[in-house]
Amino acid sequence: MTTQLKHEPDGRIVLTVENAARRWAREARTVVSIDAWTRGHAARCDAVACLRSYNEEHAGTVDIQSDRIIATHGALASLQPGQARALGLPERPPFVFAADTSGVIGSTEFRLVARWLEGGSPVPTSRRGAFLETAKGTFLIPEPLYAALELVDGFATADLDFADHWTTLAQFRSLFDASDADGAIEMSRFLQGLRIYTGTSLSLALHDGKDGIDFDPVIFDSNTVRNAEESGRTVTESDGALAPDHLRSLQRDPRTGFRAFESAKRCYLLGSNTYLIVDDDLESALQVVREKQQSSRDERRAFAANPRAWIAEGLADSGSRDDLDIAEEVEARADT
Repeated sequence: MTTQLKHEPDGRIVLTVENAARRWAREARTVVSIDAWTRGHAARCDAVACLRSYNEEHAGTVDIQSDRIIATHGALASLQPGQARALGLPERPPFVFAADTSGVIGSTEFRLVARWLEGGSPVPTSRRGAFLETAKGTFLIPEPLYAALELVDGFATADLDFADHWTTLAQFRSLFDASDADGAIEMSRFLQGLRIYTGTSLSLALHDGKDGIDFDPVIFDSNTVRNAEESGRTVTESDGALAPDHLRSLQRDPRTGFRAFESAKRCYLLGSNTYLIVDDDLESALQVVREKQQSSRDERRAFAANPRAWIAEGLADSGSRDDLDIAEEVEARADT
C-alpha cells in the first residue's frame, strides 16, 4: 500500500492510500479505506487521533472521510515524526533552521529572515506550504518552523507600521521558546537575547502621591486573565506579565517608562533588549490612564474611584473592540 498526496487549489492536502495488484500483466490500483488502513496499526491510529485532536482546536482544518484525509498544511506540520512517518509523509528536513532579522525595525527594509543551513552553508530550497523541496528530496516542515516561515513570508508582503513590526517580531521570537527541536534551530545573537512581553489587559496599582492619589498600570497577558477567570480566582498584581524589575522600569523609568511620554505607546523599552508590546485596545486604555495621571487631584481621585467608566468611554471613542470587557477588568482590580 502506498500513500498518495495531492495539493488542492485551496491549499489543503488530500491523502489517499492505494493498494497495487497485478492482473494479467497489468497493475491495478484500488483505494483503501482509512478504517482498513489504520485497523490494527497503532502508529497510524495515533496519527489520525492527533489530526482529529488538532481539528478540535482548529475547526475546519482536518476532514477524515471514508477513503481520504483532507488536511491543512498546519495540521500536517503539527504531527510528530513517528506520526508523520506512519501516514507515509516525508521526514523532517535534515538541516539547521537559521532565524534572524535584517534592517532597522520600523523601516521599510526591516525583514524577518529564515534560512536552511547544512554545514553552515545555505541550502537551496523551495517551499510549498509545509513541504520543503530540496536537491535531497521533499521534507515535511514541522511546527514551530512552519509557523515561523508563514510569518516570514507574510511579513515580506504586508504593509505594516512600526507597532506591527514589534508585534510580529514578538510572535516570531516566541515560536522558538517552547520548541523541542533546539538542536535544529539557530537564532542570531539579537534574537537569542531578545525578550518581548505582550500585554492585552491591565489593572491599576493605587498609591498616595505628592499631590493626592496616584496610580500606575499593571500589565497582564491574555493567558493569565483567562486562566484566572476559568478557575474563579481573582487576578492580583503578582500575576502581572512583567517581572518585578521590568514592571518598575515601566512605571518609574524617567527616560523610557510609561510616564516619560505624554501619550501611551504600543512599545516600551524595559531594559537591555527587553520590550513590552501592547495591543490596540490596551494602548487606548493606557492612553486614558496616562491622561488621568496628568490631570488634577480631584480628577485623579474620581478616576481611581471608577476607572471602568472613564476607560470604557475612552475605548468607545477610539473605536476599540471589546471595550467593556477590558474596562470591567480594570475596575475589578483597581483596588489591589
